[in-house]
Amino acid sequence: MTEPPVALASAVGVEPGYFLAGVEESPMLDREALDILRDETTSAIARKSFRLPGPEKRMILNIIDELENARRARDQKTI
Repeated sequence: MTEPPVALASAVGVEPGYFLAGVEESPMLDREALDILRDETTSAIARKSFRLPGPEKRMILNIIDELENARRARDQKTI
């Protein structure tokens, strides 16, 4: 279930921290994190990888890094 400040912030289009003005703690999720979790595929990747042991999480992160590097290399060839 979504926390009330997060749901309200999403409905109004502001950062969740807007409703916590004066509170010393930073919001748990920033706008980018909320946008990331709205994407169904990205959210599924996060949920599934959360359950993995540390070494397997690092393996997934390495795969993502390799995909990013390959994309960068392709982009540089087209310049």
